[in-house]
Amino acid sequence: MHQGYRKTFFVSLILVAVRISSVSLGDLERFAYEDTVGPLFEKYCFTCHGPDEQESGVRIDTLNRDFVNGRDGETWHDMHDVLILGDMPPEEDDQPSNRERQLMIDWITAELEHATAVKRETGGRGVIRRLTRYEYNNTLIDLLGIELDYATDLPPETAPRGGFENDGSIMGMSGMQLEYYLKAARMGLDVALVYGPQPERFYHYGTCNVDRRWDAKVEKTHTNKIQPGNAFMTRMMDYPVKGPVTIRVKAHAVIPEGKGPPRMRVRVGIRADTYIPGGQIGEDIDVLDTEETPGVYEFRGQLDRFEKVLATPSNFPGLMITVQNVYDDGSDKIDVLDLRLNEQERQLNDPDPCQPWIVVESVEFIAPDYAVWPPEHHTRILFEGLNVPEEESAYAEEVLRRFMRRAYRRPATAEEIQQPLRFFEEIRREYETFTGAIKEALAMTLVSPQFLYLVEPTDENLGARKLTDFEVASRLSYFLWSTMPDEELLQIAEKGRLLKRRTLSKQVQRMLDHPKSERFVKRFTEQWLDLVALDRVAINPQFYPDFNERAIADMRRETEAFFEEILRNDLSALNFLDSDFSMLNERLAKHYGIDGVVGSSMQRAPLPADSKRGGLITQGSMLVGNSTGEDSHPINRAVWIMERILDDPPPPPPAMVPDLDPETPGFAEMPLKEQLAIHRQQESCNNCHKKIDPWGIPLEEFDATGLRRTKSLRLMAKEKGGARTEEFYAPGEISDVMPDGVEIQGAQSLKDYLLETRRRDFARAMVAKLTSYGLGRTLEFSDEPDIEQLADQFEKRDYRLDKLIESIVLSELFLTR
Repeated sequence: MHQGYRKTFFVSLILVAVRISSVSLGDLERFAYEDTVGPLFEKYCFTCHGPDEQESGVRIDTLNRDFVNGRDGETWHDMHDVLILGDMPPEEDDQPSNRERQLMIDWITAELEHATAVKRETGGRGVIRRLTRYEYNNTLIDLLGIELDYATDLPPETAPRGGFENDGSIMGMSGMQLEYYLKAARMGLDVALVYGPQPERFYHYGTCNVDRRWDAKVEKTHTNKIQPGNAFMTRMMDYPVKGPVTIRVKAHAVIPEGKGPPRMRVRVGIRADTYIPGGQIGEDIDVLDTEETPGVYEFRGQLDRFEKVLATPSNFPGLMITVQNVYDDGSDKIDVLDLRLNEQERQLNDPDPCQPWIVVESVEFIAPDYAVWPPEHHTRILFEGLNVPEEESAYAEEVLRRFMRRAYRRPATAEEIQQPLRFFEEIRREYETFTGAIKEALAMTLVSPQFLYLVEPTDENLGARKLTDFEVASRLSYFLWSTMPDEELLQIAEKGRLLKRRTLSKQVQRMLDHPKSERFVKRFTEQWLDLVALDRVAINPQFYPDFNERAIADMRRETEAFFEEILRNDLSALNFLDSDFSMLNERLAKHYGIDGVVGSSMQRAPLPADSKRGGLITQGSMLVGNSTGEDSHPINRAVWIMERILDDPPPPPPAMVPDLDPETPGFAEMPLKEQLAIHRQQESCNNCHKKIDPWGIPLEEFDATGLRRTKSLRLMAKEKGGARTEEFYAPGEISDVMPDGVEIQGAQSLKDYLLETRRRDFARAMVAKLTSYGLGRTLEFSDEPDIEQLADQFEKRDYRLDKLIESIVLSELFLTR
C-alpha cells in the first residue's frame, strides 16, 4: 500500500465537510461514475495508466470500483493521495481544473469513507497468521524447555516491500513443510522426554599455574595467556554427546591502561583431524576480575545442538573445548589465530602488553548436567515422571490436556483432546513404553493448525468482534517476545482479567522489562530498518584497503543497541532523526574516528558536535547497507529514508528503465548529482527522480564504508583485462532542493528538515510500522483513523516508544478481529 502523506486523506475529508468543492455530499451520492468522474480519469489518466500503457503496473480503466469487496481499494487510496498532492498528472501533461480535480478527489473520498465504515463493522480482511521460523523456534524452546535449532530445515519467510516477515498474507504452507514440522517436533520430544536411570555424569577439571603451560591434555602449543584473536584449547578423550553441559572457566584479566576488558567466548564440539572450534556455548562475557581475585565464568548449553563427528582414530580425537579472547578494538595488531596450522607451523609469541589478555587458571566440564532426575523439562510434560498410572488412557488424556493448554495457548476443547488421544490408543501396542507412544501423540499436536497458527476464528454473520483474553495474550506475546505466552499471561487470561485496561498496561510494561523483549528489539529493528542489507554488500578492498570487515557486525549492533537505548531509557523517538549520542564499541568508534570509547561492548557514547553521526540516517548500517561496496548509492539511500523513516516509498521503477549513460563526455569525472541530472532528462525518469534524489544527494558526504568525505574515489580500468591503471577523485556535491522548494545542504540539513518539516510524517510512520508488526499484517486504508489517532497520542506522549507500544496494545485495532 502506498503510504503517501497520510494526512491528505483526512485533509480531504475536511475539505468535503466544509464544501470547499462545488459538489455537495448529496451530489456525491447522485452522480454516477460513468457520467461524471469516469470521463475525467479517462481524459487525464488513461494515457499513462490505460489500455496502451501501464506505468508502475497501474491500469485505472480496469480497477474494481467496489472498495469494500474488491482488491483495488489500496490503489484507489494511492490515487487519492497523488491527486491531492498534485503529483498526478505529471507537470508536463494536461492538468484538470481545480473543480475537475476536486470531483475526482471527492468521489474517491466518499467511497473510501463508506468502505472504511463497512470494514470496521464487519471486521475487515481477516488474516490467519502462521508462526514465522523465528517464532516457531522460540516457541518450541519455551514449550519443551530444550534449546535446539528446530527451524533449520524450514524455508525462510520473505517480507513484503517495506513490511515484515510475520505478515500473514504472504505465508504459505506445503506438505514438505509439515514433514519438517513433524521432524522438529519429534527431535525436541526425544530430548525433552527421558528414559531409564540418570545417565553417567562426566566431570573433568584441569588447573594451570599461570606461569606454566597446561597439563598433558592441553595442546602443547597453547599458552593459557590469551591475547585478542587467540584461543586456549583443551580436549577430553571420554565425553557424552547429549544432554545439558556446564563449563566453568576460572580466569582473570590483564588490562592495559586505556583499553577495555578482554571478552571471553567458549566453544565446544568434536572435531577429527582439525582445530576448527565447535559451536558456541552461552554468550560472550567481559572478563573484569584481577589476578588477586580471579572470577569463575559459567557457560551453559545443550550438547545435542552441536554438529559432531565420530571420535575415530586421528591426530586430535576427542571433545574440544576452546576458550577465546574475542576482544577487538579495530587495531591492525589483532589477527585471528589460524587454528588449522600444525604444531611445527604454529608459533606463539608472548602476549602483546598493549592489548588486554585473559589468563586461564582452570577449566571445569560437567555433562550431562542434570540438577534432578527426571529433569524438569520431562516432569513438566509427564508430571508423574516414569511412574505411569495403571489406567494409561486416563493418564494420557491428562498429559495431553496440560500440554495442549500451553501448545495451543489456551485450554483445548474436549473434542480437540480426543483426536491425539485416540491416536495414542491406536499406536500404544506398537511401543514398549508409555513414553514412546505418548511422544507420537504429542508430536501430532505440534503439527496442528492450533499450534502452528495464531488462530482467531471469525463469523461472517457476526462481523467484527472483540478478541478473547487468550487471543490477546497470544497477540501480545508474539508482538513483544516472539514466543508463546508465559504462565502469568495464561493465568490472567483464564481468570478473564487480561482485557482490563489497567491489567493490560501492566502486562505490557512487565513484558518490555523482561529479557525476552530483546527478541522484539532485534527482530523489529532488523526488519523495519532492513539491517540484512549489510549482508548484501561486500566492501571492495581496492577502494577501501584499510576497512575492517569486522566493523560490519558492529554497525548492525549499533543500530539495535540505539533502538534499545531509546526504548529502555524513556527517550524521545525523535532521536531516530537526530541525536547527540550513539551506541558504539571501541572498534566501531575507531572506524568513525571518535575518541574515548574502550571495550567490545556497545555503550552510550556522546558524539562530537561536528560528527554528523546522530540519528539513524548517518549510522553505518544505513550508509553501508545502501551502498554498492565501492561507492555510495544515493538512490538506495533515498528510497530507504522514504520507505523506512517516512513510510512513503516511491513507486517501483519502470520495467525498462535506462541506466546512467557513461558515454556522455566527461561523465566519469562528474559528481553523482550531475550524472543523475543527465538521467533525469529522460522523460520516463524525471518525475520520480525529482522526488527521490533530494533525499539521497545530501548523504553523498559519506562513502560506501560510512565515513565522511569531500570527494569520491573512482577507479579506471584498461579496456582489456580489467587491471586498474589510474585512480582519481570526483568532486562531491551534497546540496539539492526538496519538492516543496526547501534547499538541503548536506546530512545535518537533511536531519533538520526531517525534524522541522516532516516530524508528523515520521511519527505516523513509526506508528504504522509498529502497528503492522504487532498485528502481523499489512495495514489497509480502513485502518487510517486508528493510525492517525495513535499518532496523535504518540506526539502528546513526547514520542516515547514504550507509551506508543502500550497505546497500540490498548487500541481497537489490536483488540478487535
